[in-house]
Amino acid sequence: MKILVFANIVPTKLGGYEEFVIRLSEKCAFAGDKCVIALGGQPCESAARKWREAGLEWEVVPGWTDEEGTEHPWRFIGPAVRLVRKHKPDVVAVRFGNEMPACAVALICKHLAGSHSRWVWEQDQQIADAGIVARRISRIRFVGMIFDHIVAVYNGGRRSLVSRGVSDDRISVIYNGVKEPALSRKRSRLRREIGCDESELLIGMVSSLIPRKRVDVAIKAFACAHLDRAMLVIVGGGNLKAPLEVQVKKSGLEGRVHFLGLRPDVAEIIAETDIFLHTSSAEACAYVICEAMAVGLPVIAADSGAAREQILDGETGFVVPAGDAEQTAERLARLARDRELRSKLGAAARARWSELFRVETMAAGYHEMYKKMAAGS
Repeated sequence: MKILVFANIVPTKLGGYEEFVIRLSEKCAFAGDKCVIALGGQPCESAARKWREAGLEWEVVPGWTDEEGTEHPWRFIGPAVRLVRKHKPDVVAVRFGNEMPACAVALICKHLAGSHSRWVWEQDQQIADAGIVARRISRIRFVGMIFDHIVAVYNGGRRSLVSRGVSDDRISVIYNGVKEPALSRKRSRLRREIGCDESELLIGMVSSLIPRKRVDVAIKAFACAHLDRAMLVIVGGGNLKAPLEVQVKKSGLEGRVHFLGLRPDVAEIIAETDIFLHTSSAEACAYVICEAMAVGLPVIAADSGAAREQILDGETGFVVPAGDAEQTAERLARLARDRELRSKLGAAARARWSELFRVETMAAGYHEMYKKMAAGS
């Protein structure tokens, strides 16, 4: 079996998906199959080195993403068709957010290029519940007509697809997963960097500073929780940094909220924290929640996407209404004053990650699905 996966990523580090393709490639090699990843741009040297060591084969789709990182979806069509004709895969999987160019490639290959490949759409983004119009007319409904199979990364995504007219028997649910942490939770380097005393609580976030991530809610909740000895660290970049810094100043939190920017040591930062916050109002199955669970952290997450499937509310962490700073603050204060509760929820979160959200489980799920597709079932 030969698989060609189109994924519009330009790897600047080895994140969740970048680690997944290594495991998928290894799974394919062990089974005598071949997997080629078609990317939006060249991976950074550290990622490329790791991929070469793992025997991963990849190609870059010319023009899909420019040097500034801007995506050009319609430029994807010609090069994508040529790659399908070059590799003649049994299965073509597409994992990026622009449906219509992908449908154009599938139609061209199926009906003009004479390809006999099976086509899989991988829906790695949250889909809102369908309204009256979307139940009858939507881009994802069109995808369901063109592609042979669709993968959702959480069960809520499956329900949204079905509500748009996609047949349930043509949908698989495969959770995103992350690797086993390579380190233990040690309190050292990060605390020294930001001047956080060993006795202080360290609350972590990994989030782009963009509107849908609702970092403003996290800052407001941190202020409302009235934690005397605690700091909040936020890893990530984005165009909302300046207004968020103003919010921090107005809230009287200067010196207690730290914007760390883009960092190569995200896993190490997560491992040093005591509580993890995830306030995004639109998400699918967040890799970063899996990473926090893997190191045994209780997570407070906004109720969006797969949050309620990743986190068992009150058992492995807390799920609160998206945008609700008051409830977020209440859960934060509860965890802050109860070390035993943090330990109990964190251990349960680690166990749930091990059961459902390992990258090896994710890779095995995709490989099995690709096999079924290649066999025509």
